Amino acid sequence: MALGDDVALPFEPTTKTPTVVVPCSGISQWTKAISAGGLTLTDAGGAVIVDPDAQITDITRHVLICPGFGGVFGKHHDQDFWVALRNLNGDASVPIQISPGTDTVLGSADAAHTVPDNNAHSWDIDGCDRIIIGVEKPYAPASGGHPANAVLWAKVV
Repeated sequence: MALGDDVALPFEPTTKTPTVVVPCSGISQWTKAISAGGLTLTDAGGAVIVDPDAQITDITRHVLICPGFGGVFGKHHDQDFWVALRNLNGDASVPIQISPGTDTVLGSADAAHTVPDNNAHSWDIDGCDRIIIGVEKPYAPASGGHPANAVLWAKVV
């Protein structure tokens, strides 16, 4: 299968001439990185992902494009190869799971938001302007929930 459409991350500040500060940063809106049903499908047959071009191919996966800025992989522009990015804990993979004790219910009992862990769910994108997230193990809640409806949202901060 082919990947889903590339998704541009709406980014703030929107000016093309940002004020230079050190460190330089900005923030994007939450953007769907893996569509509904995608968290139940594994990439690379459930093995560790080592070649995103060959192993992350499902249409539910979207390449996130960071405007103006150079399990998570990144690359610079379309020509470069993908590199594994590590989270702030130094991990290359993290479990995708719900946290029933701390999840926030959104509207109905069928929709919940899991609060990201600041270290486990944060990656330095190392100046990459393309980002893709793969699934090594299918999402399967321990109790309740509807895995086929689950989506994964991402943002740049």
